[in-house]
Amino acid sequence: MNVSGVAVGPAELAEELGVTDRVVRRFLRRRFPRENAEVGEAWSLDPDRADAVRKHFSGATPTSELSVSGNAASWTEFAALAAEVLEARKFDVDANEGTYKRNVARRLADVRESVDANHDGWVSEFISAFDSGDNLVYHLTRARFRDLVNAQSESARAQILRLWGSDGNGDAVAAFGDFVRESQPSLGPGDCVAIASNLLLATGDAAPYRAQPIVKFMRFVGVEPAGSGDIAGRWDQFIDLLDEAGWYLRTAGVAVGDRIDAQSIIWFMTRYDSHELGDELLARRIRQWRGEDATYERRNRIDATTENAAWEILLAGLNGEQSPLAGIESAWTEANGAEVALRIDKGQEHGGGVGFYGQLETQFAGAEIGPVLLLAELQLIRQLATSGVRERGARDGLAVFNRLAGAQWELSADVVEALRHGGVFGGGTRFNQDQWRHIMFGARVCEAWAALQPTERADALASPWDWLDFLESVDGSLPADVHMRTVLAYVAWPNFFHPIISTDHIARIRAAFRPLHASTTSFANRDIQSDLHAIDRALVNELKLDMVNFYESPVRERWQPGTVLAPFQPGAVGFADVAQSTAADLHMNGDALARIGRAIQTRKQVVFYGPPGTGKTYVARTLARAIAQTEDAVRLVQFHPSYAYEDFFEGFRPSDTGDKAGFALQRGPLRLLAASAADNPDLPHFLIIDEMNRGNLAKVFGELYFLLEYRGERASLLYSPDTEFSLPDNLHIIGTMNTTDRSIGLVDAAIRRRFAFIEFHPDSVPVEGVLARFLAAQGRDDRLDVLLRRLNMMIEDRDLKIGPSYFMRPEAAHDDGLSDIWDFDILPLLFEHFYGHMSPSDVRDKFSLERLLAADTPGAE
Repeated sequence: MNVSGVAVGPAELAEELGVTDRVVRRFLRRRFPRENAEVGEAWSLDPDRADAVRKHFSGATPTSELSVSGNAASWTEFAALAAEVLEARKFDVDANEGTYKRNVARRLADVRESVDANHDGWVSEFISAFDSGDNLVYHLTRARFRDLVNAQSESARAQILRLWGSDGNGDAVAAFGDFVRESQPSLGPGDCVAIASNLLLATGDAAPYRAQPIVKFMRFVGVEPAGSGDIAGRWDQFIDLLDEAGWYLRTAGVAVGDRIDAQSIIWFMTRYDSHELGDELLARRIRQWRGEDATYERRNRIDATTENAAWEILLAGLNGEQSPLAGIESAWTEANGAEVALRIDKGQEHGGGVGFYGQLETQFAGAEIGPVLLLAELQLIRQLATSGVRERGARDGLAVFNRLAGAQWELSADVVEALRHGGVFGGGTRFNQDQWRHIMFGARVCEAWAALQPTERADALASPWDWLDFLESVDGSLPADVHMRTVLAYVAWPNFFHPIISTDHIARIRAAFRPLHASTTSFANRDIQSDLHAIDRALVNELKLDMVNFYESPVRERWQPGTVLAPFQPGAVGFADVAQSTAADLHMNGDALARIGRAIQTRKQVVFYGPPGTGKTYVARTLARAIAQTEDAVRLVQFHPSYAYEDFFEGFRPSDTGDKAGFALQRGPLRLLAASAADNPDLPHFLIIDEMNRGNLAKVFGELYFLLEYRGERASLLYSPDTEFSLPDNLHIIGTMNTTDRSIGLVDAAIRRRFAFIEFHPDSVPVEGVLARFLAAQGRDDRLDVLLRRLNMMIEDRDLKIGPSYFMRPEAAHDDGLSDIWDFDILPLLFEHFYGHMSPSDVRDKFSLERLLAADTPGAE
């Protein structure tokens, strides 16, 4: 009960006000510093001082004597905006920030008794409780503190208890920080304050400290931060800041229960924007209070170096500023955009087998420097954004542009560094085949942009959605147009859009997170981006992430279950390492897969051979996708007796030119994949030739025999004699051959000399034991593995044995499904194997499924 004018003790007053005794004592020490010594257990507050405490905690007077002070107008506006956000239910303090922090506090409070009593296992209990706030302290800081506690448990225990036993003042935090830094000198003062703040959550009077947002907030309210090396000063100032925020917030009608509430509100007022709050007008006012431009804030998502390098080029063009590439006036004019689009469009009518840059040299011969510069900048933006494009590829392209312009443009150090990072969009064969259309769409964007009035341009860049609307207004509905539109949207606003162009990935993401977005069927680009953004915002709040990357853990597993493989990095990770990382998924021996990966990388051409059902094609596709990390860099073809050079490489095909029928030279899969590999020399490309020995190999390969053996050499082509062709070093070929179809010994000796042959056989690695490991991983018994081994022991011819993949199908887990597999797959193979030696009825009788399942020993009658 509030009894003004009566002397009262700090504990009694704290109970009256609904706060802790420690909070009142701290306030008194800061408010009346000369009498610190008097603030003891038996000390009573005279009526005036008791009323001062009541007024402060009721929101009647600010704590102007505290060390934070600052700008009263900024404090007041902060509190008013926070009150508006909370009243409109744009932010839930408990759900978004408070609850998980209090859970950490509860866990630390629970473990405090175990630490105090020095119980066995206190270290693991303490570390588990401390780590439960995994995003409250930077992960490397947490790791180093864990190391300290494990290595010096007794000393650490004494310091932790001393910190908990203090009243949470700056001197106690500084002493704790000195101990931490003595053992872990790599940790800075801010790290020590952060660790101490989390430990003090156990006392109920603290809140998590993160240096960057707190210092940022101080600037917003006009408070000069304490010295960076002053641990005590930083801690005291942080606590005072929370108390000052609490007073202003209560004055504005906000219910602030403790310092965690105050810290949570500071956090969202410092970091949150319209995409979290869902209210652009309110977000703009908050940005104005922060002293920021009242527009959306552009931030990086995946790779700041790459995203900023591409943005620098795009932004300079949009603003009509000097070219970052050439150092001359901007090429982003309406006339240049129109000319680039026209030259590329017309040039496609005369495209030959000269590659992308070869066509550009023809299309832009005699062009002025402006269109060439625009062309170069659009291609560089595209290359920076695309994974698989490295420095070498960009320099090769720039050499072409320099020849066309008669210039000596050079890549800046920032661009070179960005190219070495590898981009963020997954490129590949289709993406690179569409380079010309990407550039043409970019040129139309330039043309449309230059035609806008200055006010219209400002509006178009005011927000990510305005920018996307502008891009949508530029004509282009083909997949390549959508891809380039997505690239340009992402480069401008990487924190709002995502680097995803695969329609399959988009569909799977939307399906996996269906409850988190509004649209479920529309494939209009605006709807797709809106859905991805809604999913992004929900995941940020749910997982407490700063940024969402759909291709990284912990998000990827939720829409793309399975082993997450690291992207292949040329010069850093070999094929063997990536191949070995697929062992669990393939249920194969890791060392054997590593050896296969090495063979693919060094020999360039390999053949997987063996009986049917041994996983040759499946393993080839899995390894190729894992190494390339993009479906577009992997191509599969199947040979057959009528397959020819014209199908495989290039040949004349019927073509309707409009007024008359005729024939046109068209590229086949190898020629197309080779062009993509040449344009992306650092991205591994794979051509998988299924059932390779069914084709007439000499007829299919023709002059390519020579190039298979001599990579880097050039040869004239059958249908393009004026064009010299070579197989790129980053193009790998994996063939598969069934030993039941034709003996490997009959394969053309020239092919055998040019390919490494790797056996896939049920009785040897990497196939041996696959079925047993698969069944164990599924938690099933070994019945099918025993059945397969019995079956193969009854087949004498080694080349005719049966592979395990038939028994790894889902239906094999059930008797009916197994019976179908036996009757429709296994027995027809056996009929063929024993044709002329056994009648079908004898085969059916000898290899009866029921008999093999019931047999005690392999081959039992």
